Amino acid sequence: MFQCQYCDKTFSTKSNLTKHQNTKNCVTKQIVKSPIIIKTLRQKLALVEEEMIELKEENRKLKADMTNLEITLKSLENEEPKINIINNTFHYNTIIQNLPVLDLSEGHIQEVARQHFSRNYMEKEHEGIALFTFNHLIRNNNGELKYICVDQSRRNGLYRNDDGIVRDTDMERLTFCVYHSLKPSMNDITYKKYIEDQSRKCKLGDQESKQEDEELIVNSRYAKHMENINSKNKSKFKNTIATYCYMKNIQEDNLRSIISDGN
Repeated sequence: MFQCQYCDKTFSTKSNLTKHQNTKNCVTKQIVKSPIIIKTLRQKLALVEEEMIELKEENRKLKADMTNLEITLKSLENEEPKINIINNTFHYNTIIQNLPVLDLSEGHIQEVARQHFSRNYMEKEHEGIALFTFNHLIRNNNGELKYICVDQSRRNGLYRNDDGIVRDTDMERLTFCVYHSLKPSMNDITYKKYIEDQSRKCKLGDQESKQEDEELIVNSRYAKHMENINSKNKSKFKNTIATYCYMKNIQEDNLRSIISDGN
């Protein structure tokens, strides 16, 4: 026989005794177990209360952070828009959005060349043409660029025409328009130099042949300039423009120091 230690009831098998003790029929055991259950619940309740205190503290900090963020956001909303400047370099998007329209038509470039393209520009060959382009074609009267380089190594440019922003890969469009349109002015400069030399020869008469040799050297020099300018390799022109118009280099003080007029 198996006797229950809680209520003294007896059972024929141990399994019946176990079943009895695990049910509400064994009231005495349930009473004995109650203090243990209560203690366990109190321990769990204490842990929950600690977690609640921690969560309240975290919630307080989060509310404080949100308040500070709202104050910062409100102050930013009240500020007037500004051009972002990092190390004196204007923000790229602002530059692109504010690009003035660039006229690369043959007629416009030739008109500008008649007024400003000089021997000094021609004598500097590709670099001189780049200086002329920078000083008189791709900047407006306020000094604002109308053409910018967005990738100096690949010499990719951007400009705005009447239809919108145009991407100029390897500056091919700018290079073709400038060199093609400058041919009349360069031919005119060369021809005028030849006329001047011939006129001077007539005035000198039969002066020493040394003077004539010097004039021949001058004429051959201008012919060499024309030959170099008409070569297929326009890398020096492109590299010079890329340097002057690269967005990271667009700084007013820097441009003043590196650009000199060809006149």
